[in-house]
Amino acid sequence: MEEQKEKAFSWFPGHMAKGLRQIEADLKLVDLIMLVMDARIPRSSRHPQLESLMSSRGKPVVMVLNKADLAENAATTAWTRRLKAEGHFPVRASMLSGEGVGSLLKVLGEARARALEKARRGGRVDAPARLLVAGIPNVGKSSIINRIAPRGRAKVGKRPGVTRGRQWITLPNGVEMLDSPGILFPRIEAGETFLHLAAVGAIREDNLPLLEVGDGLAAELEAMGRLEPPGPDETRLEHLARKHGLLLQGGVPDTERAAHFLLKQIREGRLGPLTLEKA
Repeated sequence: MEEQKEKAFSWFPGHMAKGLRQIEADLKLVDLIMLVMDARIPRSSRHPQLESLMSSRGKPVVMVLNKADLAENAATTAWTRRLKAEGHFPVRASMLSGEGVGSLLKVLGEARARALEKARRGGRVDAPARLLVAGIPNVGKSSIINRIAPRGRAKVGKRPGVTRGRQWITLPNGVEMLDSPGILFPRIEAGETFLHLAAVGAIREDNLPLLEVGDGLAAELEAMGRLEPPGPDETRLEHLARKHGLLLQGGVPDTERAAHFLLKQIREGRLGPLTLEKA
């Protein structure tokens, strides 16, 4: 993994560059921003460029720590405290169980009340509170929208970047919500952030150096006590392949399948609640 640290991963498809420009334009239209993050990697799933744009507009940001059911409870609580100390409105959520939906709707309702008061001061009788939902790929933005919107309006898929098009959705409390495509960073330095984004599926697997990613994550999980160390004459991926019967002809360990298997285990929560980044 030492050699990998000197590399960088560049992946910024045209639709992501266009999406970032569109988000910048949309920020002028909204009163509130919902930034969705993955509770397992709160640091890496924050988007510095997006946050810089949001900060420049001076509008409140609701930070949603989604997929909290897959993360360690104490770690998510610590991140919630840290985000609140930074001046954000943190909400822990799991769209699988519905955790956090009530808190989100309460925050959005308060935003609508502020927008109505501002409209009245400006001589208007009514005005909708407008919300922009943003985040990197595969953090569950569409799942959140489908939980809080009437009858669910957003297309959801397992592959990062599946959301397409612009959708204005009116919520029951009168808030108008605008979805946006998942936007990844233009350049990701190889290392912890790269590994963590790969682990949760923010980067499509066919764009990954699979063996390097698998070995790096196995090393990290071993250090956390979540994977047993390999024997003296085998690599981590070889050990994982032998342990789970992922073998080629002649009993040779299939390290590529082992790397894929490990990523699947992490993404589906098969290793138990897991937080890769602590506050």
